Amino acid sequence: MSWSIACGIALLVLLLCTLVWISERHRRHQLATRFAAREPLDIDKQVRDAYPEHEYLADTLIDYWGKTASILKIDGRMLRTTDRFDNILAPVPGYPIEDEVDDLSEFVQEALEGTGVSTELAEIKTFGDCLLLLALGAQRKIDSAASGDTTKRGS
Repeated sequence: MSWSIACGIALLVLLLCTLVWISERHRRHQLATRFAAREPLDIDKQVRDAYPEHEYLADTLIDYWGKTASILKIDGRMLRTTDRFDNILAPVPGYPIEDEVDDLSEFVQEALEGTGVSTELAEIKTFGDCLLLLALGAQRKIDSAASGDTTKRGS
């Protein structure tokens, strides 16, 4: 391969990488603008206010709040339990790049593996539903391990 062809290919690869980087920056900016008008709220307080009947799961819910916020690449204090995956958390339209919701779906499937809990993120409508599902799945694993039960349970 001649030197000029190799340079041309390298230049095309560099150009492609630059375009992908610019596109991703724009996509992330578009996503961030969805949360721009929000005031950051204390996660601990949000969990305790949203799940009073699941006080025993508060630490687990807070832990999963942080993990899911990290996966979604959103400041956890900007998220609300009522945020919908078909609205504010939906992928930014017009971008062919896989987004964080796909990553979250994989995380949910892995976290709930073996619990017998449905792992279809499409069935989960809100961020809060996702958190509760993860926390209940974790509790089911703990209960199962404590009882010595290694079989899968139904939902």
